[in-house]
Amino acid sequence: MNQYNSPPLKERFWSKVNKQGPLPSPEAVTAHPEIKGQRCWAWTASTQAKGYGQFKLNEGMKLAHRVAWLLVYGTWPKPCALHKCDNRSCVNTLHLFEGSIKDNAKDMVAKGRFTPPAKTGEHNGFSRLTEKQVIKIRKLSAQGWTQHALAERFNSAQTNISSILLRKTWRTL
Repeated sequence: MNQYNSPPLKERFWSKVNKQGPLPSPEAVTAHPEIKGQRCWAWTASTQAKGYGQFKLNEGMKLAHRVAWLLVYGTWPKPCALHKCDNRSCVNTLHLFEGSIKDNAKDMVAKGRFTPPAKTGEHNGFSRLTEKQVIKIRKLSAQGWTQHALAERFNSAQTNISSILLRKTWRTL
């Protein structure tokens, strides 16, 4: 089908939506009581790997919830369209709000979805080496020490020494 006989944009978009999607989670309703009892409108067409709907518009793929915002409000959301319902496939504009990446992070914390980053380096409970030892390992390696000799000196496995030298571990140093 070419551009001259394809259905209008709104018809093409909304035909890919199931307005009988799930209800928002209790956590989402607690943070945004205005969405209580309002079903998500589930995107039924193409999605990205992370579950966000996508829609072909002007020869490029756009996030479906952003296109829904454009169709209802006449402008692109600035800077982002965020989900009150936490359902990535939802295109119900009553479940969306404009906000920044920082606003999205605050919303995530309010709903209990924040997972603190893993501890790294010697702050990780599984680490057997200190930052000073890792720096010394790299310095001695540069001076010609073999991985096996370093492993013996620092009471570590050769594979661990290799990971340190290849910066697969201890990347922040």
